[in-house]
Amino acid sequence: MAEHDDSKRWQAVGLHKAGMRTDDIAKQIGVDRVTVYRWINKFKLTGCVTDLPRAGRPSSMTRGMKRAILRFAIGKRHRSTRSIAAHMQLQDGIGNGAPSRETVRRVLCAAGAQPFHLSVVPRITSAQQKRRLAFAAKYCNEDWTRVVFSDEKLFRLYARPNNKNDVVWAYDISQVPGHEVAQGGPQLFVWAGISSHGLTSLRIIAGSLTAATYQQILADTLLPSTQEWYPDGNWLLQQDGASPHTAQSTIRWIVQNGIHCIPPADWPPASPDLNPIENVWGWVQAKLQCTRVRTTNGLITVLRGIWHSVPQTMIQNLIASVPSRLAAVRKAKGAALKHY
Repeated sequence: MAEHDDSKRWQAVGLHKAGMRTDDIAKQIGVDRVTVYRWINKFKLTGCVTDLPRAGRPSSMTRGMKRAILRFAIGKRHRSTRSIAAHMQLQDGIGNGAPSRETVRRVLCAAGAQPFHLSVVPRITSAQQKRRLAFAAKYCNEDWTRVVFSDEKLFRLYARPNNKNDVVWAYDISQVPGHEVAQGGPQLFVWAGISSHGLTSLRIIAGSLTAATYQQILADTLLPSTQEWYPDGNWLLQQDGASPHTAQSTIRWIVQNGIHCIPPADWPPASPDLNPIENVWGWVQAKLQCTRVRTTNGLITVLRGIWHSVPQTMIQNLIASVPSRLAAVRKAKGAALKHY
């Protein structure tokens, strides 16, 4: 920032005392309004306008170096402050004058950037985008407090790899790319449902999920909860297009038991970002990461405990966000949402 002599500072104070607005003072004396505001505030607090001597050595950070840091960091993967500082150290003409990690952090924050971890987003085809847009248009006025969102979830016994260093500095989370999740390893398969009135019990699925197993889950776990939440029977079941959900025997069972569903043909594929229960699964996963589980039985016990501690206010807020998610889908022309 350019230095200004005291005469210009006193001129700004004098114009302020004469009743001139800060913006007009800035235009008249040729400096920005923030600088004028700072001078006037300093005078009010101390009675003078002269800056005190600065402690420490002057900053060696040039505008060119700041631009280089932003070009190298913004929107790119694996850009921790350590790696950015190391990159700057290797640039010609910088050498020992390269910024430290803390300096890099200050430059990025001053530019309005924030450090984000990668979000997991599904790959969506053009046909799936059309399905998402059609769903968003058709259900924009739905009463989502009458909907029970359901899903299966795979929990693993091993911890996810540490992605601490996989940081993306960006101005907004929409600039952060997604990444794919590794598969494989020991696992525990569960089913559950949520609504604005509560959550079902967590059902452990032994082996693969068949149509018969799914129907038994609905009978034993879903129906008792919905009879309590919606005694008038006015509710909708949300389920994705998994084959046990859409099997002919499951459809017949659902009709025979008087359950109304969002039609499988309506619910768009590759759309976990539209289902609030996915956010609940994420909350449970985060809690699970803070525990030490060594056995399958231990995992079952811990998962059930975490599940029943899910705050109902969080579920209600997530379900209340569905209309805004649908609006975001329309705005994104059917693309995946990164911040839900």
